[in-house]
Amino acid sequence: TTTTLDALLALATAADLPDGIDGIINPLIFVPAGSGLTLEVRASESSLVVARGRLHPASTDRRRPDGWITVPFLADTHRVIFRVVLAGAPGMALLDTGAAADIVDRSVLLRVPGVSMSHERAADQMLIGFGGPMEGAAVAGRIPLRIAGADLPERVLFAVELNTEPFRFQVDLDAVIGIGSLGGFDVSIDMSSGLVAFRKLPL
Repeated sequence: TTTTLDALLALATAADLPDGIDGIINPLIFVPAGSGLTLEVRASESSLVVARGRLHPASTDRRRPDGWITVPFLADTHRVIFRVVLAGAPGMALLDTGAAADIVDRSVLLRVPGVSMSHERAADQMLIGFGGPMEGAAVAGRIPLRIAGADLPERVLFAVELNTEPFRFQVDLDAVIGIGSLGGFDVSIDMSSGLVAFRKLPL
């Protein structure tokens, strides 16, 4: 099958890609709204699967016997923005399977006691974002993160200004959830229904 992509859908920071990788494509472009297809990110099998079928609103916010819980999301083109609990408060997060690190907006740090910035921890790691390299710093301290009712293990997060012009989504973001945290789940995304389902994997 040959697929023609709009240039805006295929943007990548090619100069910073590892050897042998020529570009980055958002897999959600293959399951657009109205297609009747879902994208399954199966961390348990290290695979991406395009499946025919729909997620159902009746299961929203309820955990099924097979361990899946489905939550609604806000679609921004081919991106998924959904609710998480960050530092004990509701927040809006971008689901990004291509992000190697979890990122929080610097405003989140203001509501978490004992959390600070650590530029030393970030000095040897470059963050490549939507607008190219980003100036940021690692977060020193624990910021609790809950996705679909599951509390995630503590990870090194990075803090940047997420809501400046290079990012600018239709809502302000509190976080970008990358593959490090998503790797603890199997995930199914239905762009047609506006639903994303998570199944927490055993530790």
